[in-house]
Amino acid sequence: MHGNIASASHELKTLLAILYTRADLIEFRHKRDKSIDEPLNELRFDVDRMNMVISNLLDVVQADNPENTVNAAHDGVRGVIGKGKNATE
Repeated sequence: MHGNIASASHELKTLLAILYTRADLIEFRHKRDKSIDEPLNELRFDVDRMNMVISNLLDVVQADNPENTVNAAHDGVRGVIGKGKNATE
């Protein structure tokens, strides 16, 4: 399990760096009145990837601790991501 957590942590840190860079690119393009459609789509794709990594990590934790309250957290993460996606569509 520790290997999975380390791998997920690395993936999440990488995704956070990508999200930050995409936000900078969107700001840069917006200030110059250029289209931000492509970087916004890429940003949404990366958020979906991050959601998948978090969901997989929570699945691993739940499998290791079936009586834990991870299900509520897992459902909460999915709900927050889902609400955010629905608001942008």
